[in-house]
Amino acid sequence: MADLGLFISQQGKNISSSDLDFDSRRRHLLIDLDASPEHVGVISLTGTNITSTGAEVSETLFTIPHGLPYIPKVETYFFVSGSFNLYAGAGSYYRGFFPYSGSTGTYFDRIVGEVDDTNFYIRHKIVALLGPTFTSDAASYPLQVKYLIFSNHGDY
Repeated sequence: MADLGLFISQQGKNISSSDLDFDSRRRHLLIDLDASPEHVGVISLTGTNITSTGAEVSETLFTIPHGLPYIPKVETYFFVSGSFNLYAGAGSYYRGFFPYSGSTGTYFDRIVGEVDDTNFYIRHKIVALLGPTFTSDAASYPLQVKYLIFSNHGDY
């Protein structure tokens, strides 16, 4: 019975080796659907047109306490609901972070999902890398953000 289950090998490997990407015999990441505050949700938000003068500038757009005794794994998906964007275009998803229009080698303007030992955050960050200043155009891009806060460590 120990060899029954669903197995997915790593690319270029086979399932008879121990190089598996997925093994249904292992514990899997779970989300507590009854957690308060919710560990899964969709929110709408828009960043502001913050300015960087060389150092990184950050604004927190959303905070939710996860209530777990460790730093959990999280997933964050950003859906661009505004007009066409250089990177994604309207109606596109980004996982982990979303680069606002115009992020180049001279500045980096993005929105990210982050977690620490107490909270999950959605933050807008900008840094002017080569120029003296840069002002974000984040207010032009309304977003929908789906977040998942996993309730266990999993075995991956």
